Amino acid sequence: MKIRLLKNLFAADLLLLGSYGLMLPIFAIFLTDRLPDAGIESVSAAAAVWLFAYALFDWTYATFLQHGDANKRARGGLIAGSALVAAVPLVYLMATDMALIYVAQLLLGSGLGLAKSSWSHLMRVAIDEKHRHTVRKMRRFSNTMIMAAAAAIGGLMAAQLGFDRLLWTMFGLGVCATAVGVVAVFANKE
Repeated sequence: MKIRLLKNLFAADLLLLGSYGLMLPIFAIFLTDRLPDAGIESVSAAAAVWLFAYALFDWTYATFLQHGDANKRARGGLIAGSALVAAVPLVYLMATDMALIYVAQLLLGSGLGLAKSSWSHLMRVAIDEKHRHTVRKMRRFSNTMIMAAAAAIGGLMAAQLGFDRLLWTMFGLGVCATAVGVVAVFANKE
């Protein structure tokens, strides 16, 4: 097992999901408070855009990783996916209508899809067969816990500090996730 790689991959994953999780439960409130054209239909459409993009990019990129230099592609996918997710709060900050929100949701879904497929591949390579099941369970547990904590913290931050500070915090966490991902893939190149 490559312990340092595993630690860096887990850290990048938790930072990325923590960043996204800050906004997840209050996304509809954010949109209806800030954008005049945000309503039930457009907010639900925005949620659908990211879910469709996530499913499509996760599946497509996982298939793409099966060909060529999969390790190199997974490294690039992890960094690109994290960078796309990190950029989403900036798009939210600039949005004046729902059209730009749909673009942000497309970036979010594609970034999470790229990152997840890449993370899964790099973890498969980094751990022994006998430990994979345990690591998957640890990932599910830690991801659920970080998303729960982020949901509570995001709501408090938005209520106390406002959405702009919350979005800048999300951006900062996303940048940190990307940086940790860069360290993970370049410090453990094999």
